[in-house]
Amino acid sequence: MKIAVPNNPNFENLYGNTHFINNTKDLQLYKVREEDTHKLLLEKKVDAALLSPIGYGYGYKDSDFRIIPETACSAVEYTGLASIFFQHGLKNITKVASDSPNDFMIKMGGLLLAEKFDLAIELLTAKGDKAEILKKYDAAVLWQQSDSTDNALDISDEWFDAFEMPLPLLAWVTHEGQTPDKLVQYIRNMAIPDLEKEEKKIETIDKQVDFDLRKGHIFWTWTDEVEKAFEQILQYLFFHQFFQHIPAVKVLGRD
Repeated sequence: MKIAVPNNPNFENLYGNTHFINNTKDLQLYKVREEDTHKLLLEKKVDAALLSPIGYGYGYKDSDFRIIPETACSAVEYTGLASIFFQHGLKNITKVASDSPNDFMIKMGGLLLAEKFDLAIELLTAKGDKAEILKKYDAAVLWQQSDSTDNALDISDEWFDAFEMPLPLLAWVTHEGQTPDKLVQYIRNMAIPDLEKEEKKIETIDKQVDFDLRKGHIFWTWTDEVEKAFEQILQYLFFHQFFQHIPAVKVLGRD
């Protein structure tokens, strides 16, 4: 059995049971760039993959994808997963860059930034850390938590503020009619032991402050609420012309 996952430490709760993975002889786990997970599944080089809503939508036309309603990842309000950082003293935003512009959450950061400030933004590719990118660009969209010294926005917090619903990040996806018998059980076992369905997040500040800390949580499971949000974000992506048609959310064993 072959399974592809994004090589991103933020999501390792979903495939971090190394004891199970290393001791299961008929399981091969491929850690690849997020943008390659749906390609491997489309080409049927893997039996299942952790896909973002964009990855799921890309496969809608050419393949009969099915979401496996098990572990998943979605963000609600502040999570600290990824942020939009601005230069201090910035007057205009013209150039925005990221070291991972093809990742779904980073793309969402770019779209939210464009909508918030009514700008036409192209998310450029840049190498280096936050400081290096901000020397050359007005803003940086990164997999990084902001702190009290940053001029920054938390992406999941901005999403919830705009739409008041979870931001689905990843779900397990397979092909209809080609699901190996042990796939669902393997997906359950790949998660870290005792994974909670909901992880509370709170902003960390080094010193005492006179304002309320931002709070939120991460869902580590597929729920009815997450499914509704997944449907709505596919419509949002269609509106922004990522797809020519609105992909339907199809769940394994039901649709």
